[in-house]
Amino acid sequence: MMKNKLLPYSAQIEPVIGTDVKSLNDLETFYRNVYLDCFTNKDERESLNNLFFYLKRSTKTRLWKYHIILIKDNTGSILGGAIFDYFKKSNTGMVEFVAIRKDYQHLGLGSFLYRAILRYLIADARQNHLTKPAYVFCEVEIPATRGRYKKNILFWNHHRFRHLNFQYIQPNLSPGQKALNNLWLMMRGTDTSVPGQLILNVLSDYLKYGMNIPKPTQNPHYRKMRQEITRMGNVSTSTLSESTRPSGKHRLTSKNTQS
Repeated sequence: MMKNKLLPYSAQIEPVIGTDVKSLNDLETFYRNVYLDCFTNKDERESLNNLFFYLKRSTKTRLWKYHIILIKDNTGSILGGAIFDYFKKSNTGMVEFVAIRKDYQHLGLGSFLYRAILRYLIADARQNHLTKPAYVFCEVEIPATRGRYKKNILFWNHHRFRHLNFQYIQPNLSPGQKALNNLWLMMRGTDTSVPGQLILNVLSDYLKYGMNIPKPTQNPHYRKMRQEITRMGNVSTSTLSESTRPSGKHRLTSKNTQS
């Protein structure tokens, strides 16, 4: 349990434990009261059953850790939460989303939650006999989709994320949902380029474990990304200010952060 001493009230982080009934009930409350409100597009959101499935599945492999953490006030009310992954082979983290209840935004809870994510990923890396994750990635959504441009740019700029300059495609999360090509993949750090093979390894693990696609190399969306990345060799990165200039090809807003 992690407490936030900087806020004017008590807030704490609790992990969702897949074997604990109360913890799973908390996850359901978060899903219905916060998660669904953040993901109005049905193609962007996981089902609650999928979240339960991934929690259970991640206990059966040492190659992947699936985390869901919730932020609560001192009454036990759920204020927000985050889902993220750790991939052992590449020693990398993937932030799937960070979400704060609308009536508790702009209070620093998003950053508090994000710092908790980093603590968990560092702990995962240390269990992997490393000091910290080599990279942390996250997904973001183009700004034309939602009107949170300025707030989300400030959030991800503050946490040192850069845009990976290739066409990222998120395969459909379950049967009946559509693939998404209105997303960017972001990377935390200052590197101006990243080896393409590393990106492909991370994408392969993310599809295999985080989206339940057993053979990523047979997925048409992965193959399309692999073709582009292989042609590049190294994938260049841009600062968010560079990537979101009005004259640029793209603008950015976040799929996964309401802070």
